[in-house]
Amino acid sequence: SFGSRGMPKKQFDGFAVGGHDQGVKPDGEVVLKIVQSGARGRKEIDFLKDAVNHPFLSRFVPKFHGTRTIVDDKSGEKQEWIVMENAIKGLAKPAIADAKIGTRTY
Repeated sequence: SFGSRGMPKKQFDGFAVGGHDQGVKPDGEVVLKIVQSGARGRKEIDFLKDAVNHPFLSRFVPKFHGTRTIVDDKSGEKQEWIVMENAIKGLAKPAIADAKIGTRTY
């Protein structure tokens, strides 16, 4: 199904996630998010590593638990996934903001 802006929605533990069709997977206490290709993926990992120890950001960013390599069932290709805290686990009606600041996505 599609959201109000035409973005595909994915049910994520019963909640819709816009724009993350195959790249986000719940796995119990953690969430897996596929590592983007190139520098974007490395920058995201570096940010999550640093943010967990930052005195201000650590309150707003899920805890980083490293990465995991998973073999794709269909292609047999290895894919690297970010492993982070499942911040919505146990919440009845969570509301999550994924804020973008600026005009470029890193």
